[in-house]
Amino acid sequence: MKNHGPLKAHTGLILNAARNRSGKATYLTLAIFLTALLFAGSAPRAQAAGQLTVNETWLSFANVNVGQTETKSVTLKNTGTAAVTVSGDTLVGAGFHISGISFPKALSAGQSVSFYVEFAPTTAGSVRGSLELLSNATDRTLTVGFNGAGVGVATAAGYATVTPLSAPFGNVPVGTKDSEVITVKNTGSSTLQVDSVTTSAKGFSISGITTPLSLAAGAETHFTVAFLPEASGSVTGSVVVKSNGSDSSVAVAVSGAGEVSSRELSVSPTSVAFGSVDTGSSATKQISLKNTGNSNLAISSESITGTGLTEAGMGGAVTLTPGQSATLTVEFAPKAVGAVSGGVTIASNASNGTSITVPVTGTGVSTSTPPPSSKVVALSWKASTSSGIVGYDVFRGTTSGGPYTKLVSSPVAGTSYSDSTVTAGDEYYYVVAAVSSNGTESSYSNEAVVSVP
Repeated sequence: MKNHGPLKAHTGLILNAARNRSGKATYLTLAIFLTALLFAGSAPRAQAAGQLTVNETWLSFANVNVGQTETKSVTLKNTGTAAVTVSGDTLVGAGFHISGISFPKALSAGQSVSFYVEFAPTTAGSVRGSLELLSNATDRTLTVGFNGAGVGVATAAGYATVTPLSAPFGNVPVGTKDSEVITVKNTGSSTLQVDSVTTSAKGFSISGITTPLSLAAGAETHFTVAFLPEASGSVTGSVVVKSNGSDSSVAVAVSGAGEVSSRELSVSPTSVAFGSVDTGSSATKQISLKNTGNSNLAISSESITGTGLTEAGMGGAVTLTPGQSATLTVEFAPKAVGAVSGGVTIASNASNGTSITVPVTGTGVSTSTPPPSSKVVALSWKASTSSGIVGYDVFRGTTSGGPYTKLVSSPVAGTSYSDSTVTAGDEYYYVVAAVSSNGTESSYSNEAVVSVP
């Protein structure tokens, strides 16, 4: 039903048809009163807290020959009820070094870790030192004191300087190998003979060096320490470098933890919608692929289905390391009008699915302008005599008397309109309604019929 409203039923519209070819702000002040409520017999509830302890609070290195190294182990343990993070350390004392631990270091309640304190005097005499461990435990600072005594006089000899003195591998997936290069340099003044490089730590191996070997003063060599965990769990140990140098035995602390292997393929977005794309043109969208697991993920192939859809960007087989991403580009170039649906399929060795398909949709449309030979119906009418008229709505039907379809999205301001959406050989019926300032339409004008040649 049409709403004729208060507008006059007779508008005086006569439709002709011809053919051609072309506030105030309010402020409120609130007084806030704080009242302390005391409950008799209540006591503060205990909060979980971390507490760090060491098995040795004082270390003594007595009579260490100048140019040699003595190493002692220290065990650090969280004896509290909450996790603790050791943020760093402060080391004081000539000739003292620590190895086997890196910061920040997190320890859960009850967890312990071992590290090493080394004393390598370069001159004779007594030395005092200390190590302060800084953390968020109840006692913010934990101190280990030590003293040492260097004896003798350095003689011209080879000296094996090994770097780094610790190799923490962290978490490594079971069955996956991680490695680090260690350097041995002769910082002494005569030839150094490296007798052996060994380790007994489970899952660790050494390669890249053949012993015995000789290093001239200032020369260096390298070897590789690899960690290949066979099962889940933490492993600690050391790699020992033995030589004829004044520091005849140097230990490199090694540690690592095996964890369950996973290969997770994350795909974003999970579906691709091109919407409407004009025939004869094209549009592209991208799909991001990321390995969110902890092991290498092998993508063996990518394929796409759907008329007018193509994919590019990866070129077949790709291996993604943990955390690595790759991009796949999808193109939609419709050749005809109509909806298209398809999908991109990624084949891999991912734990969460060896074949993942991303649905792809799009619609081919034709938005080209009508050809010059298109028919046009020119309409004109007399203005309404009613007051408050802001324009006119134009309607068209295919049968006399309606129903009619509105041709305009907003009222026409003038008294003429050209309809270029007609087809040769068809007959059309037109009416016009005046529109008032409040949006009310008048009754229809008289009907005009047009037969398009």
